Amino acid sequence: MWGITYSRKAQVEESRASISNVTRALAQHAEDTLKEADIVIGGVLERWPRDGGSPEGAQRTHQALRARLSSLPQIDGVYVLDQDGNLILTSQEKLDKELNGRDRAYFLYHRNHADLDPHIDAPILSRSSGRWGFTISRRYNRPDGSFGGVVVANIDMAYLEKFYRTFDIGSAGAIVLVRADGILLYRRPMRDEFAGKNMSGTVLFREYQANPLTGTALIKSSQDGVTRINVYRSVASYPLFVAVAKSEDEVLAGWWRESLLHGGSVALLLVALLFAGNKLITQVSRRSKAEIDALDAQAKAERLNQSLEQLALKDEVTGLPNRRQFDALLKSELEHARDGQTALSIMMLDIDRFKVFSHLYGHTNSDQCLRSIAAAIKTSLRQSPYLAARYGEEQFCVILPNCTQLAAVGFAEKLCEAVRDLAVPHWESDEGVVTVSIGVSCLDPVDANDIGADLIRSADHALNTAQQRGHNQVASFSLPKITSK
Repeated sequence: MWGITYSRKAQVEESRASISNVTRALAQHAEDTLKEADIVIGGVLERWPRDGGSPEGAQRTHQALRARLSSLPQIDGVYVLDQDGNLILTSQEKLDKELNGRDRAYFLYHRNHADLDPHIDAPILSRSSGRWGFTISRRYNRPDGSFGGVVVANIDMAYLEKFYRTFDIGSAGAIVLVRADGILLYRRPMRDEFAGKNMSGTVLFREYQANPLTGTALIKSSQDGVTRINVYRSVASYPLFVAVAKSEDEVLAGWWRESLLHGGSVALLLVALLFAGNKLITQVSRRSKAEIDALDAQAKAERLNQSLEQLALKDEVTGLPNRRQFDALLKSELEHARDGQTALSIMMLDIDRFKVFSHLYGHTNSDQCLRSIAAAIKTSLRQSPYLAARYGEEQFCVILPNCTQLAAVGFAEKLCEAVRDLAVPHWESDEGVVTVSIGVSCLDPVDANDIGADLIRSADHALNTAQQRGHNQVASFSLPKITSK
């Protein structure tokens, strides 16, 4: 009985690990899909103030859009709407001036919200292409700061359907892509009535709210009564999460067969025990081997989880520590500096006009650019105790223990020069090559009142100052110390 119970547990845990790997892959795919769309939107926003004022300029932007989208099957179309919702530019072959989007939820959202951040809206049926999709969009303003219109990209559900069908989740399984407020963007299997469904009242959504990064739950469906193993994971850069569910019965189907076979073997063993003791020895040996195999399977799953945990702390493009590991390193270095009453500086590095670079040169060259700059940073850090990490899409951070502000600024200026010397071409850069802007902040010395968030905000402030001064330079900010009287 113990062996059967243990075997069942091992089967469930192995399946949960497998589902978790699928969920991780789908979360990364969702982030990559939206990031590509956001980069295209950013490219339109960069070009539109320059090219949108004339028919010739609009035609150039239209042609650039069509060329870019030819390699991005996940994007059904990109559209530019003016302040009244009129369609003024499209990636489709022809511009239908009769189309108007002022009643679309994404248009109303941007008209009523002044921020310029990307917004993901509920699924819609495109009036231009006639295909289902959900949108990612950004607001753009007139020169006086008033609402100018919206640039929107439609993510093709047919593309998601094709990609999601490559994963084996069983006949009763499901995959969902859900917005952080509970609005369903996509479900496999998909039906029209699922589009935009509110899932905020479901057990899965409550589990996500309680632990939004990642988690698992065993949930019995109120619709079909099927109990499923659910694993969910947040999408790193966008307010979404992905969940994958497999039927518990399908997961345990092999275990049931094995258990019935095992039970039959035990019954035969009891009968054979009456006639020959050697039958009993044979069956016990088989059972021991099965238990050893189960232990090996569990050990293998644990090693896999440990390996995945290590990968989760490293940025896969540059090989540097990622944002998560950076936060832990900064906390540790703050504690060391506080104990020793020494200085601590950080540098925040941003690649100048990187979104324009990505639009001009594409995803592959963008990744190579990031790797080249990461290599330059690693070379500069050699023979030093300094620590570097990838902080955002085009941002890197360096922690400089026991380093004054003056020394940190000197190091940053050398790093600026090292990146410029890489001579990575960039047509839209004033230098003609890729450059970086760097913000430096310092706590000298670190005391009990100092926290990492202040150091990061100060470095970000200094970075903004460097960018406002014209890019390709260093600016610094020293945090004032609070003295007690």
